[in-house]
Amino acid sequence: MAKRTKTPPPPAPELTPEQKEERRRENIAWLREWIRGERDRAKKELEAFAAKVASDPVYALGWAEGAYDAAGTYHVLAEVIAAFDEGCSAKDALATVTREALRGARWPERSTSLTSNRLSQAKTAAYANAIERLQHLAKLEAGEGA
Repeated sequence: MAKRTKTPPPPAPELTPEQKEERRRENIAWLREWIRGERDRAKKELEAFAAKVASDPVYALGWAEGAYDAAGTYHVLAEVIAAFDEGCSAKDALATVTREALRGARWPERSTSLTSNRLSQAKTAAYANAIERLQHLAKLEAGEGA
């Protein structure tokens, strides 16, 4: 039986410097829009939770785990967006987010309030989640990659 071989696809054409710059700008815009979209998604989740609390507070609070995560995400990404709106670079935002993620991991809150501790954990996780996107965005803003 003859062995089937697959012909590799031809290499992608090399992008011109103008095309690379355009792709870099598009990626920056996409990442910033993704950050805004994640913030808005978290806000909608919090609004839905508020409606559940108004409807049946005992049940809503009993199943509030997702609300803590949404609150942490909303808080962190609102800070990042506010920094961008004030002209902060992704590199500076990355430094702040990384510092806060490390601080939360090194010294987690140990309050007598369980809900305060849980919200602090959610914020630390949201800072950590933002690091990867901001690393990529900082590289693109520095002219690395496309």
